[in-house]
Amino acid sequence: MIIVVKPDLQTPFIVRVFGDKVKEWKRVGGATQLIFHNSRFSEMYVLRVPIPLSFDVKHVFIAITPVISREKMNQEMKEAYKLLKGTEATLKYRGLFSRTPFFDHLPKLSQLKAYIPELEISNLVTARLNSDIELLKLIKDVKPGKINIELKSIPEYMVFGGQAGDARMQAEVYYYSDPTEITWITTLETMIIRGPKVRKNSGKILEILNKISQHLIDASSSIISKAK
Repeated sequence: MIIVVKPDLQTPFIVRVFGDKVKEWKRVGGATQLIFHNSRFSEMYVLRVPIPLSFDVKHVFIAITPVISREKMNQEMKEAYKLLKGTEATLKYRGLFSRTPFFDHLPKLSQLKAYIPELEISNLVTARLNSDIELLKLIKDVKPGKINIELKSIPEYMVFGGQAGDARMQAEVYYYSDPTEITWITTLETMIIRGPKVRKNSGKILEILNKISQHLIDASSSIISKAK
């Protein structure tokens, strides 16, 4: 059941933090699904993950950005998917003290290329993200421990983990051979510190994910227009 937001003490902390930006929310297994007003992604899933050897938890934000649905997937879109697969990205930092953020290719792409020799690794997405000064400033403010940007490349039951290593790689190889949709999954991990700045910081997280989603939509459109 989807719940229209009316914040109270029974409402999950993360929903109350985002406040009136949330249109609807519901619990999905161990996650909270949120749908926002005027967001560039369709939905977000938020999980609380304990930090080992600590009483603290980190929050994992997973933004889903659909581009081409199953119904609209054809041979041209499958070729577009294969070109976009090589643009997956991850957040890295330079420097010990200043910690300057930048985006690079997702490391697993090099591993995947051993299974798929025709996979072309491209800077289409990383170049867009690294040229967005506002995005990089927001990331420097929030200091997320992780941002991974990936295409949906495995069955639904594997999306939140559950499979790893070679089994996951084989699943991605199989999906690449016959993709059924083009959907981006952006995962951001950070700690939410309760206090007077919690709403401001959560707003920055939302802004980061919206900016990334817009870049993914634009990058996808540029590839899709060539595939048609």
